[in-house]
Amino acid sequence: MANSSVALDLGTTTTRLYVTDRFVSERLPSVAAINTHTKQLLAIGEDAERMLGRTPAGVRAARPLLGGVVADFDLAVLMLHEIFVKHRLLGVFRRPDVTVSVPFGVTEVEKRAVEDVVRDAGAGSVRLIPKGLAAAYGAGLKVSGAQGSMIVDIGGGTTETSILTYGGIVSARTGRVAGDEFDHASITPNNEYYTPSNSKATTEVAFAATGIDGSGATCDLPKSGLTWALADDSKDMGEIDAETG
Repeated sequence: MANSSVALDLGTTTTRLYVTDRFVSERLPSVAAINTHTKQLLAIGEDAERMLGRTPAGVRAARPLLGGVVADFDLAVLMLHEIFVKHRLLGVFRRPDVTVSVPFGVTEVEKRAVEDVVRDAGAGSVRLIPKGLAAAYGAGLKVSGAQGSMIVDIGGGTTETSILTYGGIVSARTGRVAGDEFDHASITPNNEYYTPSNSKATTEVAFAATGIDGSGATCDLPKSGLTWALADDSKDMGEIDAETG
């Protein structure tokens, strides 16, 4: 049986996979959870994301990629191997040919780490392509001619701006400030007033207490009051009444 061709985007917050010969695509959070004693994979994607900040002793849930590069090699291999198995891409005589998008300007060491992760997960061959170029093709831009095009790709760990023409990147800049930093900027002011720990899950609760959801839109408050410890006086407890605020 012929090897499948796979397009892969290993993002800081989201992993995207497309199997070209089957027209199968998947998008899932770049999170994996393992048993720290046995190194057994417990969950990936949304199931693992729900475990962030809530794991018992002996279980670790984390993002294996940070800033667009591999931060935890072993965890990244386990997560990607599970994705390949899920889509039946691996077999005795079958290993997928994978094209992976990477941020422009990453070092040779960082590129090699991505290649090694994908190969160790089960890929037969690995080809790297700049994220800006992959985004341009995916958006349907005509980049093969003389007319210039600009792509701004805001991910979870990096923001990349690329100028393309004649089928290649003329100039590009990658900054390691993106969606995660935006989340942190939203979380920090909230925690300057309320004492719950600085986590995405806690902040979602805090947004609900103030009548604002993650998108900035007004949301319905629960009927029961919510009690919070105020940061300026942790000994006193301030109660937020859902009816009066």
